[in-house]
Amino acid sequence: MRAVLLCCVVVLGGTALAASNPPDPASAPKTSQKKPQAARPAPIAAADQRGTEQLPLVVKVLGPKAAEQHAEQRAPEVKSAPPEDRTLEVLAIVMTGVATVVVAIFTARLHYSTKGLWREAIKAGGNAEKAANAATASVELARKEFAVTHRPRIHIRHVHFAKWMKVGEPVAIKLVYVNHGDQEAKIVEYNVVTHISQDHMHVPQEPFATHPATSANISVGVGVEGSHVIESLEPISAVDFASLKNGPTKRLYCFAYVHYMDASAPPNLRKTSCCRVFKMSKLADDGKLKGSFVLTDDPSEYEYED
Repeated sequence: MRAVLLCCVVVLGGTALAASNPPDPASAPKTSQKKPQAARPAPIAAADQRGTEQLPLVVKVLGPKAAEQHAEQRAPEVKSAPPEDRTLEVLAIVMTGVATVVVAIFTARLHYSTKGLWREAIKAGGNAEKAANAATASVELARKEFAVTHRPRIHIRHVHFAKWMKVGEPVAIKLVYVNHGDQEAKIVEYNVVTHISQDHMHVPQEPFATHPATSANISVGVGVEGSHVIESLEPISAVDFASLKNGPTKRLYCFAYVHYMDASAPPNLRKTSCCRVFKMSKLADDGKLKGSFVLTDDPSEYEYED
């Protein structure tokens, strides 16, 4: 940059030196002096008709050969031009070259600075994206923690007979549950099934395999209780009824579950289930078997809350 400024100073100094040395009067061409004539009144100029319909302007385009001929015709005029004009022409060319160099250097510096700014902008954009992702992850983690600590909890309070058992009638069970969580729950499915098995045999591993579930769309608020009545697919036979009445050869089991959704986004499917066994209290005079469902000997196998 200092070299460029030094060149500019040298060029300007040469220009000033050329201007300070005027041409020699002796070398100037002599002109014949004419006697002044009496001033004549200037004639009234006619209106300029160029560019009108009477005298339209015509532009003549010279071809390459005509341009070369024109340049050759002007060559003597250029050679016979005064030295001062030649000096000014050379200075103009030099100044144009110097200005071009300065502009080129400035453009290069601007390109380097812009490239550096672009790299910094990309780096800043990457840092901003990382910060946004971190903030999103933090919000998602906080939302999940809130959903875990503040969630609905459906608890099966009890299952009992909707009507007392009688030979030839299906077993009707009433399922009662309550939401003792911190948010509203949406019940999407529930099922209740009864199963009679020998006292020494294990209960079925998949008790709901042959009994279709009931779909639902029920909202249960905090502390709100819900209930449903479900009947068995087949009526109770006289043999099973007598076995339950006389005992303890057979036992009556009741399995139940409730599927529900929490309020998280997206919502999670949760489940609560239970297993109860019938305990007879008495046989009514009308032939109906009465009693209640209590916990099994191994409640941990079927008692579940998600």
